[in-house]
Amino acid sequence: MMVIFRALDLSLPDHCMFSAACNLGYFSFLSSEFTVPKLASFSPLIHLGLADVAVDSMSSPSCLQFCIKASKTDPFCKGCCLHIGRGEFPFCAVHSLPAYLTLRGNAPGHLFLFCDRRPFTRALLTSWLRDILSSAGIQGNFSSHCSRSSNSPS
Repeated sequence: MMVIFRALDLSLPDHCMFSAACNLGYFSFLSSEFTVPKLASFSPLIHLGLADVAVDSMSSPSCLQFCIKASKTDPFCKGCCLHIGRGEFPFCAVHSLPAYLTLRGNAPGHLFLFCDRRPFTRALLTSWLRDILSSAGIQGNFSSHCSRSSNSPS
């Protein structure tokens, strides 16, 4: 996670989004439930949207809740709400998600959007992870599943 954080410029909205997505994925043990499979495949019935996230305070958050509507381990799509407590900056979804949401605004669509309003896909997550880790000299065949483990290649 430190390699990823050091590679990002959080003054850039897309980097802020990537940091928030990685923190949320890492601290909630998600693999790719915080992404969409393809650019055109966003569905508000199964993918994370703005309404699926609640923060106790935007100015001084201590915890957040988000609801996953579907996952590969939930074949009946009953959903699950997860709670995450505050950690230490920069490894804190409770800090990075509200910072990103302030930049994101209330636009409809997937929770994680690039500035051009493209949703954050699994392919883009994998590409960013591989580029960042490769630039840092870390070898391996990394994928979106790396966000839920301790920096081990998949």
